[in-house]
Amino acid sequence: MKSKYLFLVVLIWGVLLGVCSCSEDDDTGSIFNPTPSDTVTIYPQKIPYTSIEEKLKWKTQKQETPSPVVVNSKKQLLQYVEGESDFYSGIDFSKHSVLLIHGVIDYGVSNIVVQDFQIGYNAEYFLRVLLVLTLQDIESHWVTAIITEKLDENVAVQVYVSNVIELFGDDI
Repeated sequence: MKSKYLFLVVLIWGVLLGVCSCSEDDDTGSIFNPTPSDTVTIYPQKIPYTSIEEKLKWKTQKQETPSPVVVNSKKQLLQYVEGESDFYSGIDFSKHSVLLIHGVIDYGVSNIVVQDFQIGYNAEYFLRVLLVLTLQDIESHWVTAIITEKLDENVAVQVYVSNVIELFGDDI
């Protein structure tokens, strides 16, 4: 019986010494203190953006599905939207892009809210937009824009549009 207790005490001391010696080691690169090369990027990642609150008027032909357009210059921006505005001159196109999103819907649109902009693990971009609709039975061409990090003009952005009907003139 004494040998069992002695064995148990030696085993507990061995475990404690092992744990104590591990905590004194340099854990650089371990799962507890990863080095930069050990870090893992988790996708999707949110991309910072600024919504353009100003009402924009689309210049070109209507398209049935929401179609994002990446704009990298003021001249290019004026090809898509009508009129000039003070906010155009405040955009640094060397560092930022404007992403124009537009579409057509069979209701009136009282508000457009960009909810989220993300990038997936294989460089796919995703944008979520909420349309606040009125009960007017008219075809509306809607357009909104965000300012974001510099994007290549050929990048593909998947747009997900959801909508809610405004019943009593209350904003969301």
